[in-house]
Amino acid sequence: MTQNNLGTAYWDRIRGEKAQNIESAIASYTKALSVRTRESFPQNHAETAFNFGLAYIDAGRFADAYNIFQSAIDAVEFLRGEIVSGDEVKQKHAEEWNSLYSRMVEVCLKLEYDDQAVEYIERSKTRNLVEAIASLLRSAQIALQRRRKK
Repeated sequence: MTQNNLGTAYWDRIRGEKAQNIESAIASYTKALSVRTRESFPQNHAETAFNFGLAYIDAGRFADAYNIFQSAIDAVEFLRGEIVSGDEVKQKHAEEWNSLYSRMVEVCLKLEYDDQAVEYIERSKTRNLVEAIASLLRSAQIALQRRRKK
């Protein structure tokens, strides 16, 4: 957590040379991800990887941003599959990570990975659509059960 926070502090720092601050942020995020792995701490991994990707964008390192955002998306999609507490939590989770998908699309377009950009747009839309359909089906099932009880 300390390395992640240090990375964010360097990334936001207004003193010193911006390029050096970004490189220091990247070094801190690298250290943070050595502990915040997807397997051990998927939520923390996704958060740090997202911040890391933003630092890479600022450094103009779009291929690196693509790779780290891909790791963050993998963690987010894993976490999404682990949620069992209901539609509202899944919806909040989806909203929380919309900016990750948007930034990934932005990076894909910079790298001229047009097919991947479309894929990430579709993954984001599909993810939200599946949740909406599942919610509607559960609501219909509850309504049907209420009618049967009457």
